[in-house]
Amino acid sequence: MIDDVPAEVCMECGERYYHAQVLDAIDRLLAQENEIKALLQVEVVTLQIA
Repeated sequence: MIDDVPAEVCMECGERYYHAQVLDAIDRLLAQENEIKALLQVEVVTLQIA
């Protein structure tokens, strides 16, 4: 998980999107070793469609 990622919101449809510059920064971040800032615990549920 990466926090503090700036996103924009389309004023017409409300969809969130990221500028190419932000995506490039994420790619660079993921290509290197990083110090773990925090550990998170999440709940996992199963979607059951009848």
